[in-house]
Amino acid sequence: MEAGTKDEAVEVESAEAKTVETLSEIASREGFLETSDPALQESADRGKANLLSYRELYLLWERQQWRTQDLDFSRDRTDWHEKIPPEERFQRMFGLSAFFTGEQRVTDELGPIMRACPTEEQRIFLSTQIADEARHVQFFDRFYSEVGVLEGTDNLAERLEKTQEHLNEAFADLFDELLHKRVDRLAAEPEDTEALPIADKVLDPPWSEEDDWDMFGYSRAETHAFAAQSLSRRLKVIGLV
Repeated sequence: MEAGTKDEAVEVESAEAKTVETLSEIASREGFLETSDPALQESADRGKANLLSYRELYLLWERQQWRTQDLDFSRDRTDWHEKIPPEERFQRMFGLSAFFTGEQRVTDELGPIMRACPTEEQRIFLSTQIADEARHVQFFDRFYSEVGVLEGTDNLAERLEKTQEHLNEAFADLFDELLHKRVDRLAAEPEDTEALPIADKVLDPPWSEEDDWDMFGYSRAETHAFAAQSLSRRLKVIGLV
């Protein structure tokens, strides 16, 4: 093995070790489990959950920082092109595209909601969420680029535009129309559930032609039931239902 090649291999191994250590540290830090999503807690069905205050959430955010530039996607690139079959890659493009585009849309639209919050503690915490959503966009941009998910795209704008091909019409209705036009109204009138029917349709992949489908071992009914339960629990915990 040539010296240059050996050095490069050592650098890659070091990067992988650093990535694993970083993610493991985040998962094991004090208070991580305290922020467990109410959607996964049965007690939330009764409107009860152990929620941190906005100040506590902000301080926890400071302790749990991570950097997209620390992540190494070399193994993901190998898996995507050599281990995952074409049909599965096609199916996974629906979920990847929904997350990628959704993170970008929410990054753009959280500002008015943050400004509408009644207390300074709430506004400060929601500012961290805007930063996190932007970081998620950066994560997906790096993943798409370095894994080679979309060939022939050179920048974030091109990747976001091309990824629209893998989304359904309901996704555009929800994120490009309802979210964009009504974010101020929803902040002022949180009891409005007007977007729920369209939000439910977002869960269906654009290539499904049947009333029921199975993807990665879960049926359409199971997927929609889990999403409905998750939303109901979150709304009960914050006192909206």
